[in-house]
Amino acid sequence: MNALADFLDFLAEASGTHAFSLTALQLQRQQFESFPIINPENPDPMIGWGEGDPNISGEIKSRPGWRRSRYLRNTERDGGVCSRYLGWAWITLVFDRWEDDFRHRFAKEMNCSHGQVMCDAMGDLRHLRHDVTHSRGIATRDESGKCVLLKDWFATGSYIEVDISRVSYFYDLISSNENSVYKRG
Repeated sequence: MNALADFLDFLAEASGTHAFSLTALQLQRQQFESFPIINPENPDPMIGWGEGDPNISGEIKSRPGWRRSRYLRNTERDGGVCSRYLGWAWITLVFDRWEDDFRHRFAKEMNCSHGQVMCDAMGDLRHLRHDVTHSRGIATRDESGKCVLLKDWFATGSYIEVDISRVSYFYDLISSNENSVYKRG
């Protein structure tokens, strides 16, 4: 396989993982919303998670949790911290794999240096990744503001939001244009 085919396979895997995770998060939220409040004196109980076998005494190690109201806020489809973090993880993963692996492979196939391999969509992702890692996911004019193809993924000063439709759009940008990856100069 060539670099583009491998990159598209990777991008499909990363994008599918993002989409299935967001879908599972919403299904879990819907299920949780349907559970009755067991103790009316505590309508906002703490919800935690843990690890270990619940059938063995002392085996459970509990972890910090959220109150029910915060869980519902954090798992909202649009603007919830869980979907936001999944989107930021997707941005970081895709850009890092591009920079550390695929860009070098394209350079080898194109018989040029790694720095000469260009992709406008990946350049935009670089700006978004910078703001995710250095500006707490808030779009800045100096980085995200330089995006050309992905400029609708943010408003300067607000959180960068990556939903399923944006990930699909990104995949289409790369896969539908055989010249999406090119040699500079």
